[in-house]
Amino acid sequence: RSSDLAVIKFLFLKKLSPKEIHAEMTDVLGPNAVSYNIIEKWVAKFKCGRRSTEDEPRSGRPSTSVTEDNVAKVEALVHSDRRVTALRSRDTWIRSEEH
Repeated sequence: RSSDLAVIKFLFLKKLSPKEIHAEMTDVLGPNAVSYNIIEKWVAKFKCGRRSTEDEPRSGRPSTSVTEDNVAKVEALVHSDRRVTALRSRDTWIRSEEH
């Protein structure tokens, strides 16, 4: 993803239009190319002065719940009862997070 955005930015800096950028990327990447709508969105951001090709942080839940603390809690739950199921461990985890 970040490499695609770097290419979009590079081609934008070479003064290519979103349509031309999409054509270039489609020629090289085929069906794996970034959609025209995404290219158009990022070109608009670069026109407004954006320099970074990284997404802005978003509010709300983190993108992943895999942390050392979470892994340790799940391991402790599994070790306490070998018959624990994924669904039960999820439900136990949700209840423990609510308190």
